[in-house]
Amino acid sequence: MHHHPRTDRRTARTGSLARAAAPGLALLLAGLAPAPAPAASPEHCAPSVDLDPLQLLRQVSLDVRGRVPTYEEYEWVRGAEDPKAAAEGLIDEMLRSDDYFSTIREYHQALLWGTLDRSLLQSMFAAQRGLSPNGSGNWRLGNMRKQYRGDNIDCLNQPQTQFDAAGRPVPIETYANPVCTGGTCRREGYVMVEPYWAPGTEIKVCAYDAQQAEVGKSGLACSLYHTNDELCGCGPGLVHCGPDNAGVENQAVRDALAEEPARIFQWVVQEGRSYLEAFTTDTTFMNGPVAHYYRHNTGTTALTLGSAVAYDPIAGTVVLFGGYTGAGPSAAYFFFGDEQGGVLCEDAAARPALGAVLSCVVPHCDPTVNLYEILHIVDGDTLVDIWPIEGRGRSF
Repeated sequence: MHHHPRTDRRTARTGSLARAAAPGLALLLAGLAPAPAPAASPEHCAPSVDLDPLQLLRQVSLDVRGRVPTYEEYEWVRGAEDPKAAAEGLIDEMLRSDDYFSTIREYHQALLWGTLDRSLLQSMFAAQRGLSPNGSGNWRLGNMRKQYRGDNIDCLNQPQTQFDAAGRPVPIETYANPVCTGGTCRREGYVMVEPYWAPGTEIKVCAYDAQQAEVGKSGLACSLYHTNDELCGCGPGLVHCGPDNAGVENQAVRDALAEEPARIFQWVVQEGRSYLEAFTTDTTFMNGPVAHYYRHNTGTTALTLGSAVAYDPIAGTVVLFGGYTGAGPSAAYFFFGDEQGGVLCEDAAARPALGAVLSCVVPHCDPTVNLYEILHIVDGDTLVDIWPIEGRGRSF
C-alpha cells in the first residue's frame, strides 16, 4: 500500500464535502442569491469540530460511495504516521472513484423523479410491434392477430414446417367463420428464433409474427415502426419488434432509458464541466439496448441527428454520433397546450427530420426547493451562508 502525501486538512475536507453534496446545485442557486452575509449564521451553522480521522473517513465514504470504508482502509489510517493526512488521501481517491460517480448518477436519478422505467412498462413499442408470450409460451404481436389470421386468435402450439416460395408460412389449419376477415380464419404454427435481446437463446414465435419480408403488401418497408401489414413480421432476430411483456426481457431498455438523464449529470461532474451544461447540452448517453430501440422501434433509422455516447459496449457497439440539426431561422414556436408546443416552418423543405434535436429556452422549471429545509450557499469550496427555506412543505 503506497503512502498518501500530506495535504492541508481544511482544504481537503471542505473540498471533499462540497463536491460530495449535489455538485454544482448550490453554485446554481448561489448565482440567484443576494450578496453573501459576512459569516454563516450561528443559528444554522454550529462551530466546526475536528473529527477523528476514522470518523471523518466513515462519514465521507457513506456520503460519496454509499458504503462504509473497507477494513483495509481503516487499517491504513490507523497505521499511518499522520492519520489525518491518510484519511484525506483516501477521501481524494474516493472522489475519483467509479463508486462516487455512480452515487452522483443515482442521486440525480432520484432527484429528477424519473418514471420511464415504470410508466413505459406497457407502451415501449408501437401497438403492432410489442411482442408478448401467450399461455403456451408462443410469442406473438397481440394487435396483429386479426391481420394475420382473420380473427383475434393465436397460432397453433406446434412447429411450422411448410412455407411458400416467398417464405410466407402456409396455414396448418383453415376454417370458415363469419367473424373472420373474408369469412375464413387461418392458423399457422411457431418457429424457433434467437431474439436480439437475448443472444444465445431461442424462443417460440408464431410464424406469421416472425416473417422476414423486407416490403409489405402496401409497398412500404416492413422496418417502418407503424407498419400494419399482414405480409410484414418482426424481421431477422425480431429486430423490428420488442418484448413488451412487463418482464425481465425489456428491463434493460427501460432501465437504460430511465438512466439517460442522470448519466448526463454524471458526465458533467466527472468531466469538471459547468453544471449548467446538463440543462443545455445536446449530448446524451446510450447503450446498446437503447441505441437499438431508437434505430428500430421509434421510426428513427439514423442517430446522426443528435449526439450520443456509448457507455455499455457489451450490449452493442455504439459510437459517438456527432452532428446537430435545428429548425432553421424561419421556424417559430407556437403554443399547443399546457404541456406541448409546436414548430412552424415557413419552408416545408426545412422542416426538422424525425428525431432531430431542437434547442429551446424554457420559460420556467418546476422547482423542488420546497422539499428541503435549508440551502447551503458556497463560493467555490467555501461555505458562505446558509438560508432557511420558509416554503418547506407548502407546495400545492
